[in-house]
Amino acid sequence: REKYGIPTISLVGYTNARKSTLFNALTSESVPVDNRLFTTLSTTIRLVKIRGRRAFLSDTVGFIKNLPSMLIDAFHSTLSEILFSDLILLVADFSEPVDVVKEKLVYSLETLGSIGAHSIPTLIVLNKIDLVSDAERKVEKLGLTLPYVMISALYRTNLDLLEQAIASMMGDYVVATAKIDGSDESSAKVLSEICKKSNILELKYEDGFINLKVETPNYLAEKLKRLSLVKSFRVEGS
Repeated sequence: REKYGIPTISLVGYTNARKSTLFNALTSESVPVDNRLFTTLSTTIRLVKIRGRRAFLSDTVGFIKNLPSMLIDAFHSTLSEILFSDLILLVADFSEPVDVVKEKLVYSLETLGSIGAHSIPTLIVLNKIDLVSDAERKVEKLGLTLPYVMISALYRTNLDLLEQAIASMMGDYVVATAKIDGSDESSAKVLSEICKKSNILELKYEDGFINLKVETPNYLAEKLKRLSLVKSFRVEGS
């Protein structure tokens, strides 16, 4: 994933929030969905497109309080995959009573903090909106401080709003083409950063020059522009 610069989005949340239903909706897959605990026991990853931007979508094991001691180490080992995420989708069962939703969100955020994932951008996904009569009033009672989207994964309600929020939080990407002097050692560090954090579409070495085409965040495109030979830098569509 790091090699090709493709961001990773992790689905996390308390068990039975229907993370796997959302995973199936976004990937057109058929990962098992069940009310029983630990239906998802290991991380499942698929390549998806969100508003034209490629990303890896990861479905992780559901959180649960009072986990048996024999399972704690294995549970945290599985969750360590989340640390490689660029964005976390924290899925909650919005159909439950407000105090229960709050409690599970707090526990989920504490769990993320315990594995060192507190600094990763997080979007709360309030699922099962089809079972909620007054969603706007209920969400006000939650007093959320993180960005959120209300959806129904089962009926695919508001998935367009979810994808819009995901694209916004991942940042705007462009496809840029450039020619760089391969002998310029001062640009090596910046070029390394660009290659690590971008989706490399083309990379060629010719006569001491590097011809590069990448799908990259805007801020890295600006850095690439400064490295490029005069008139060699181009952004598709501009």
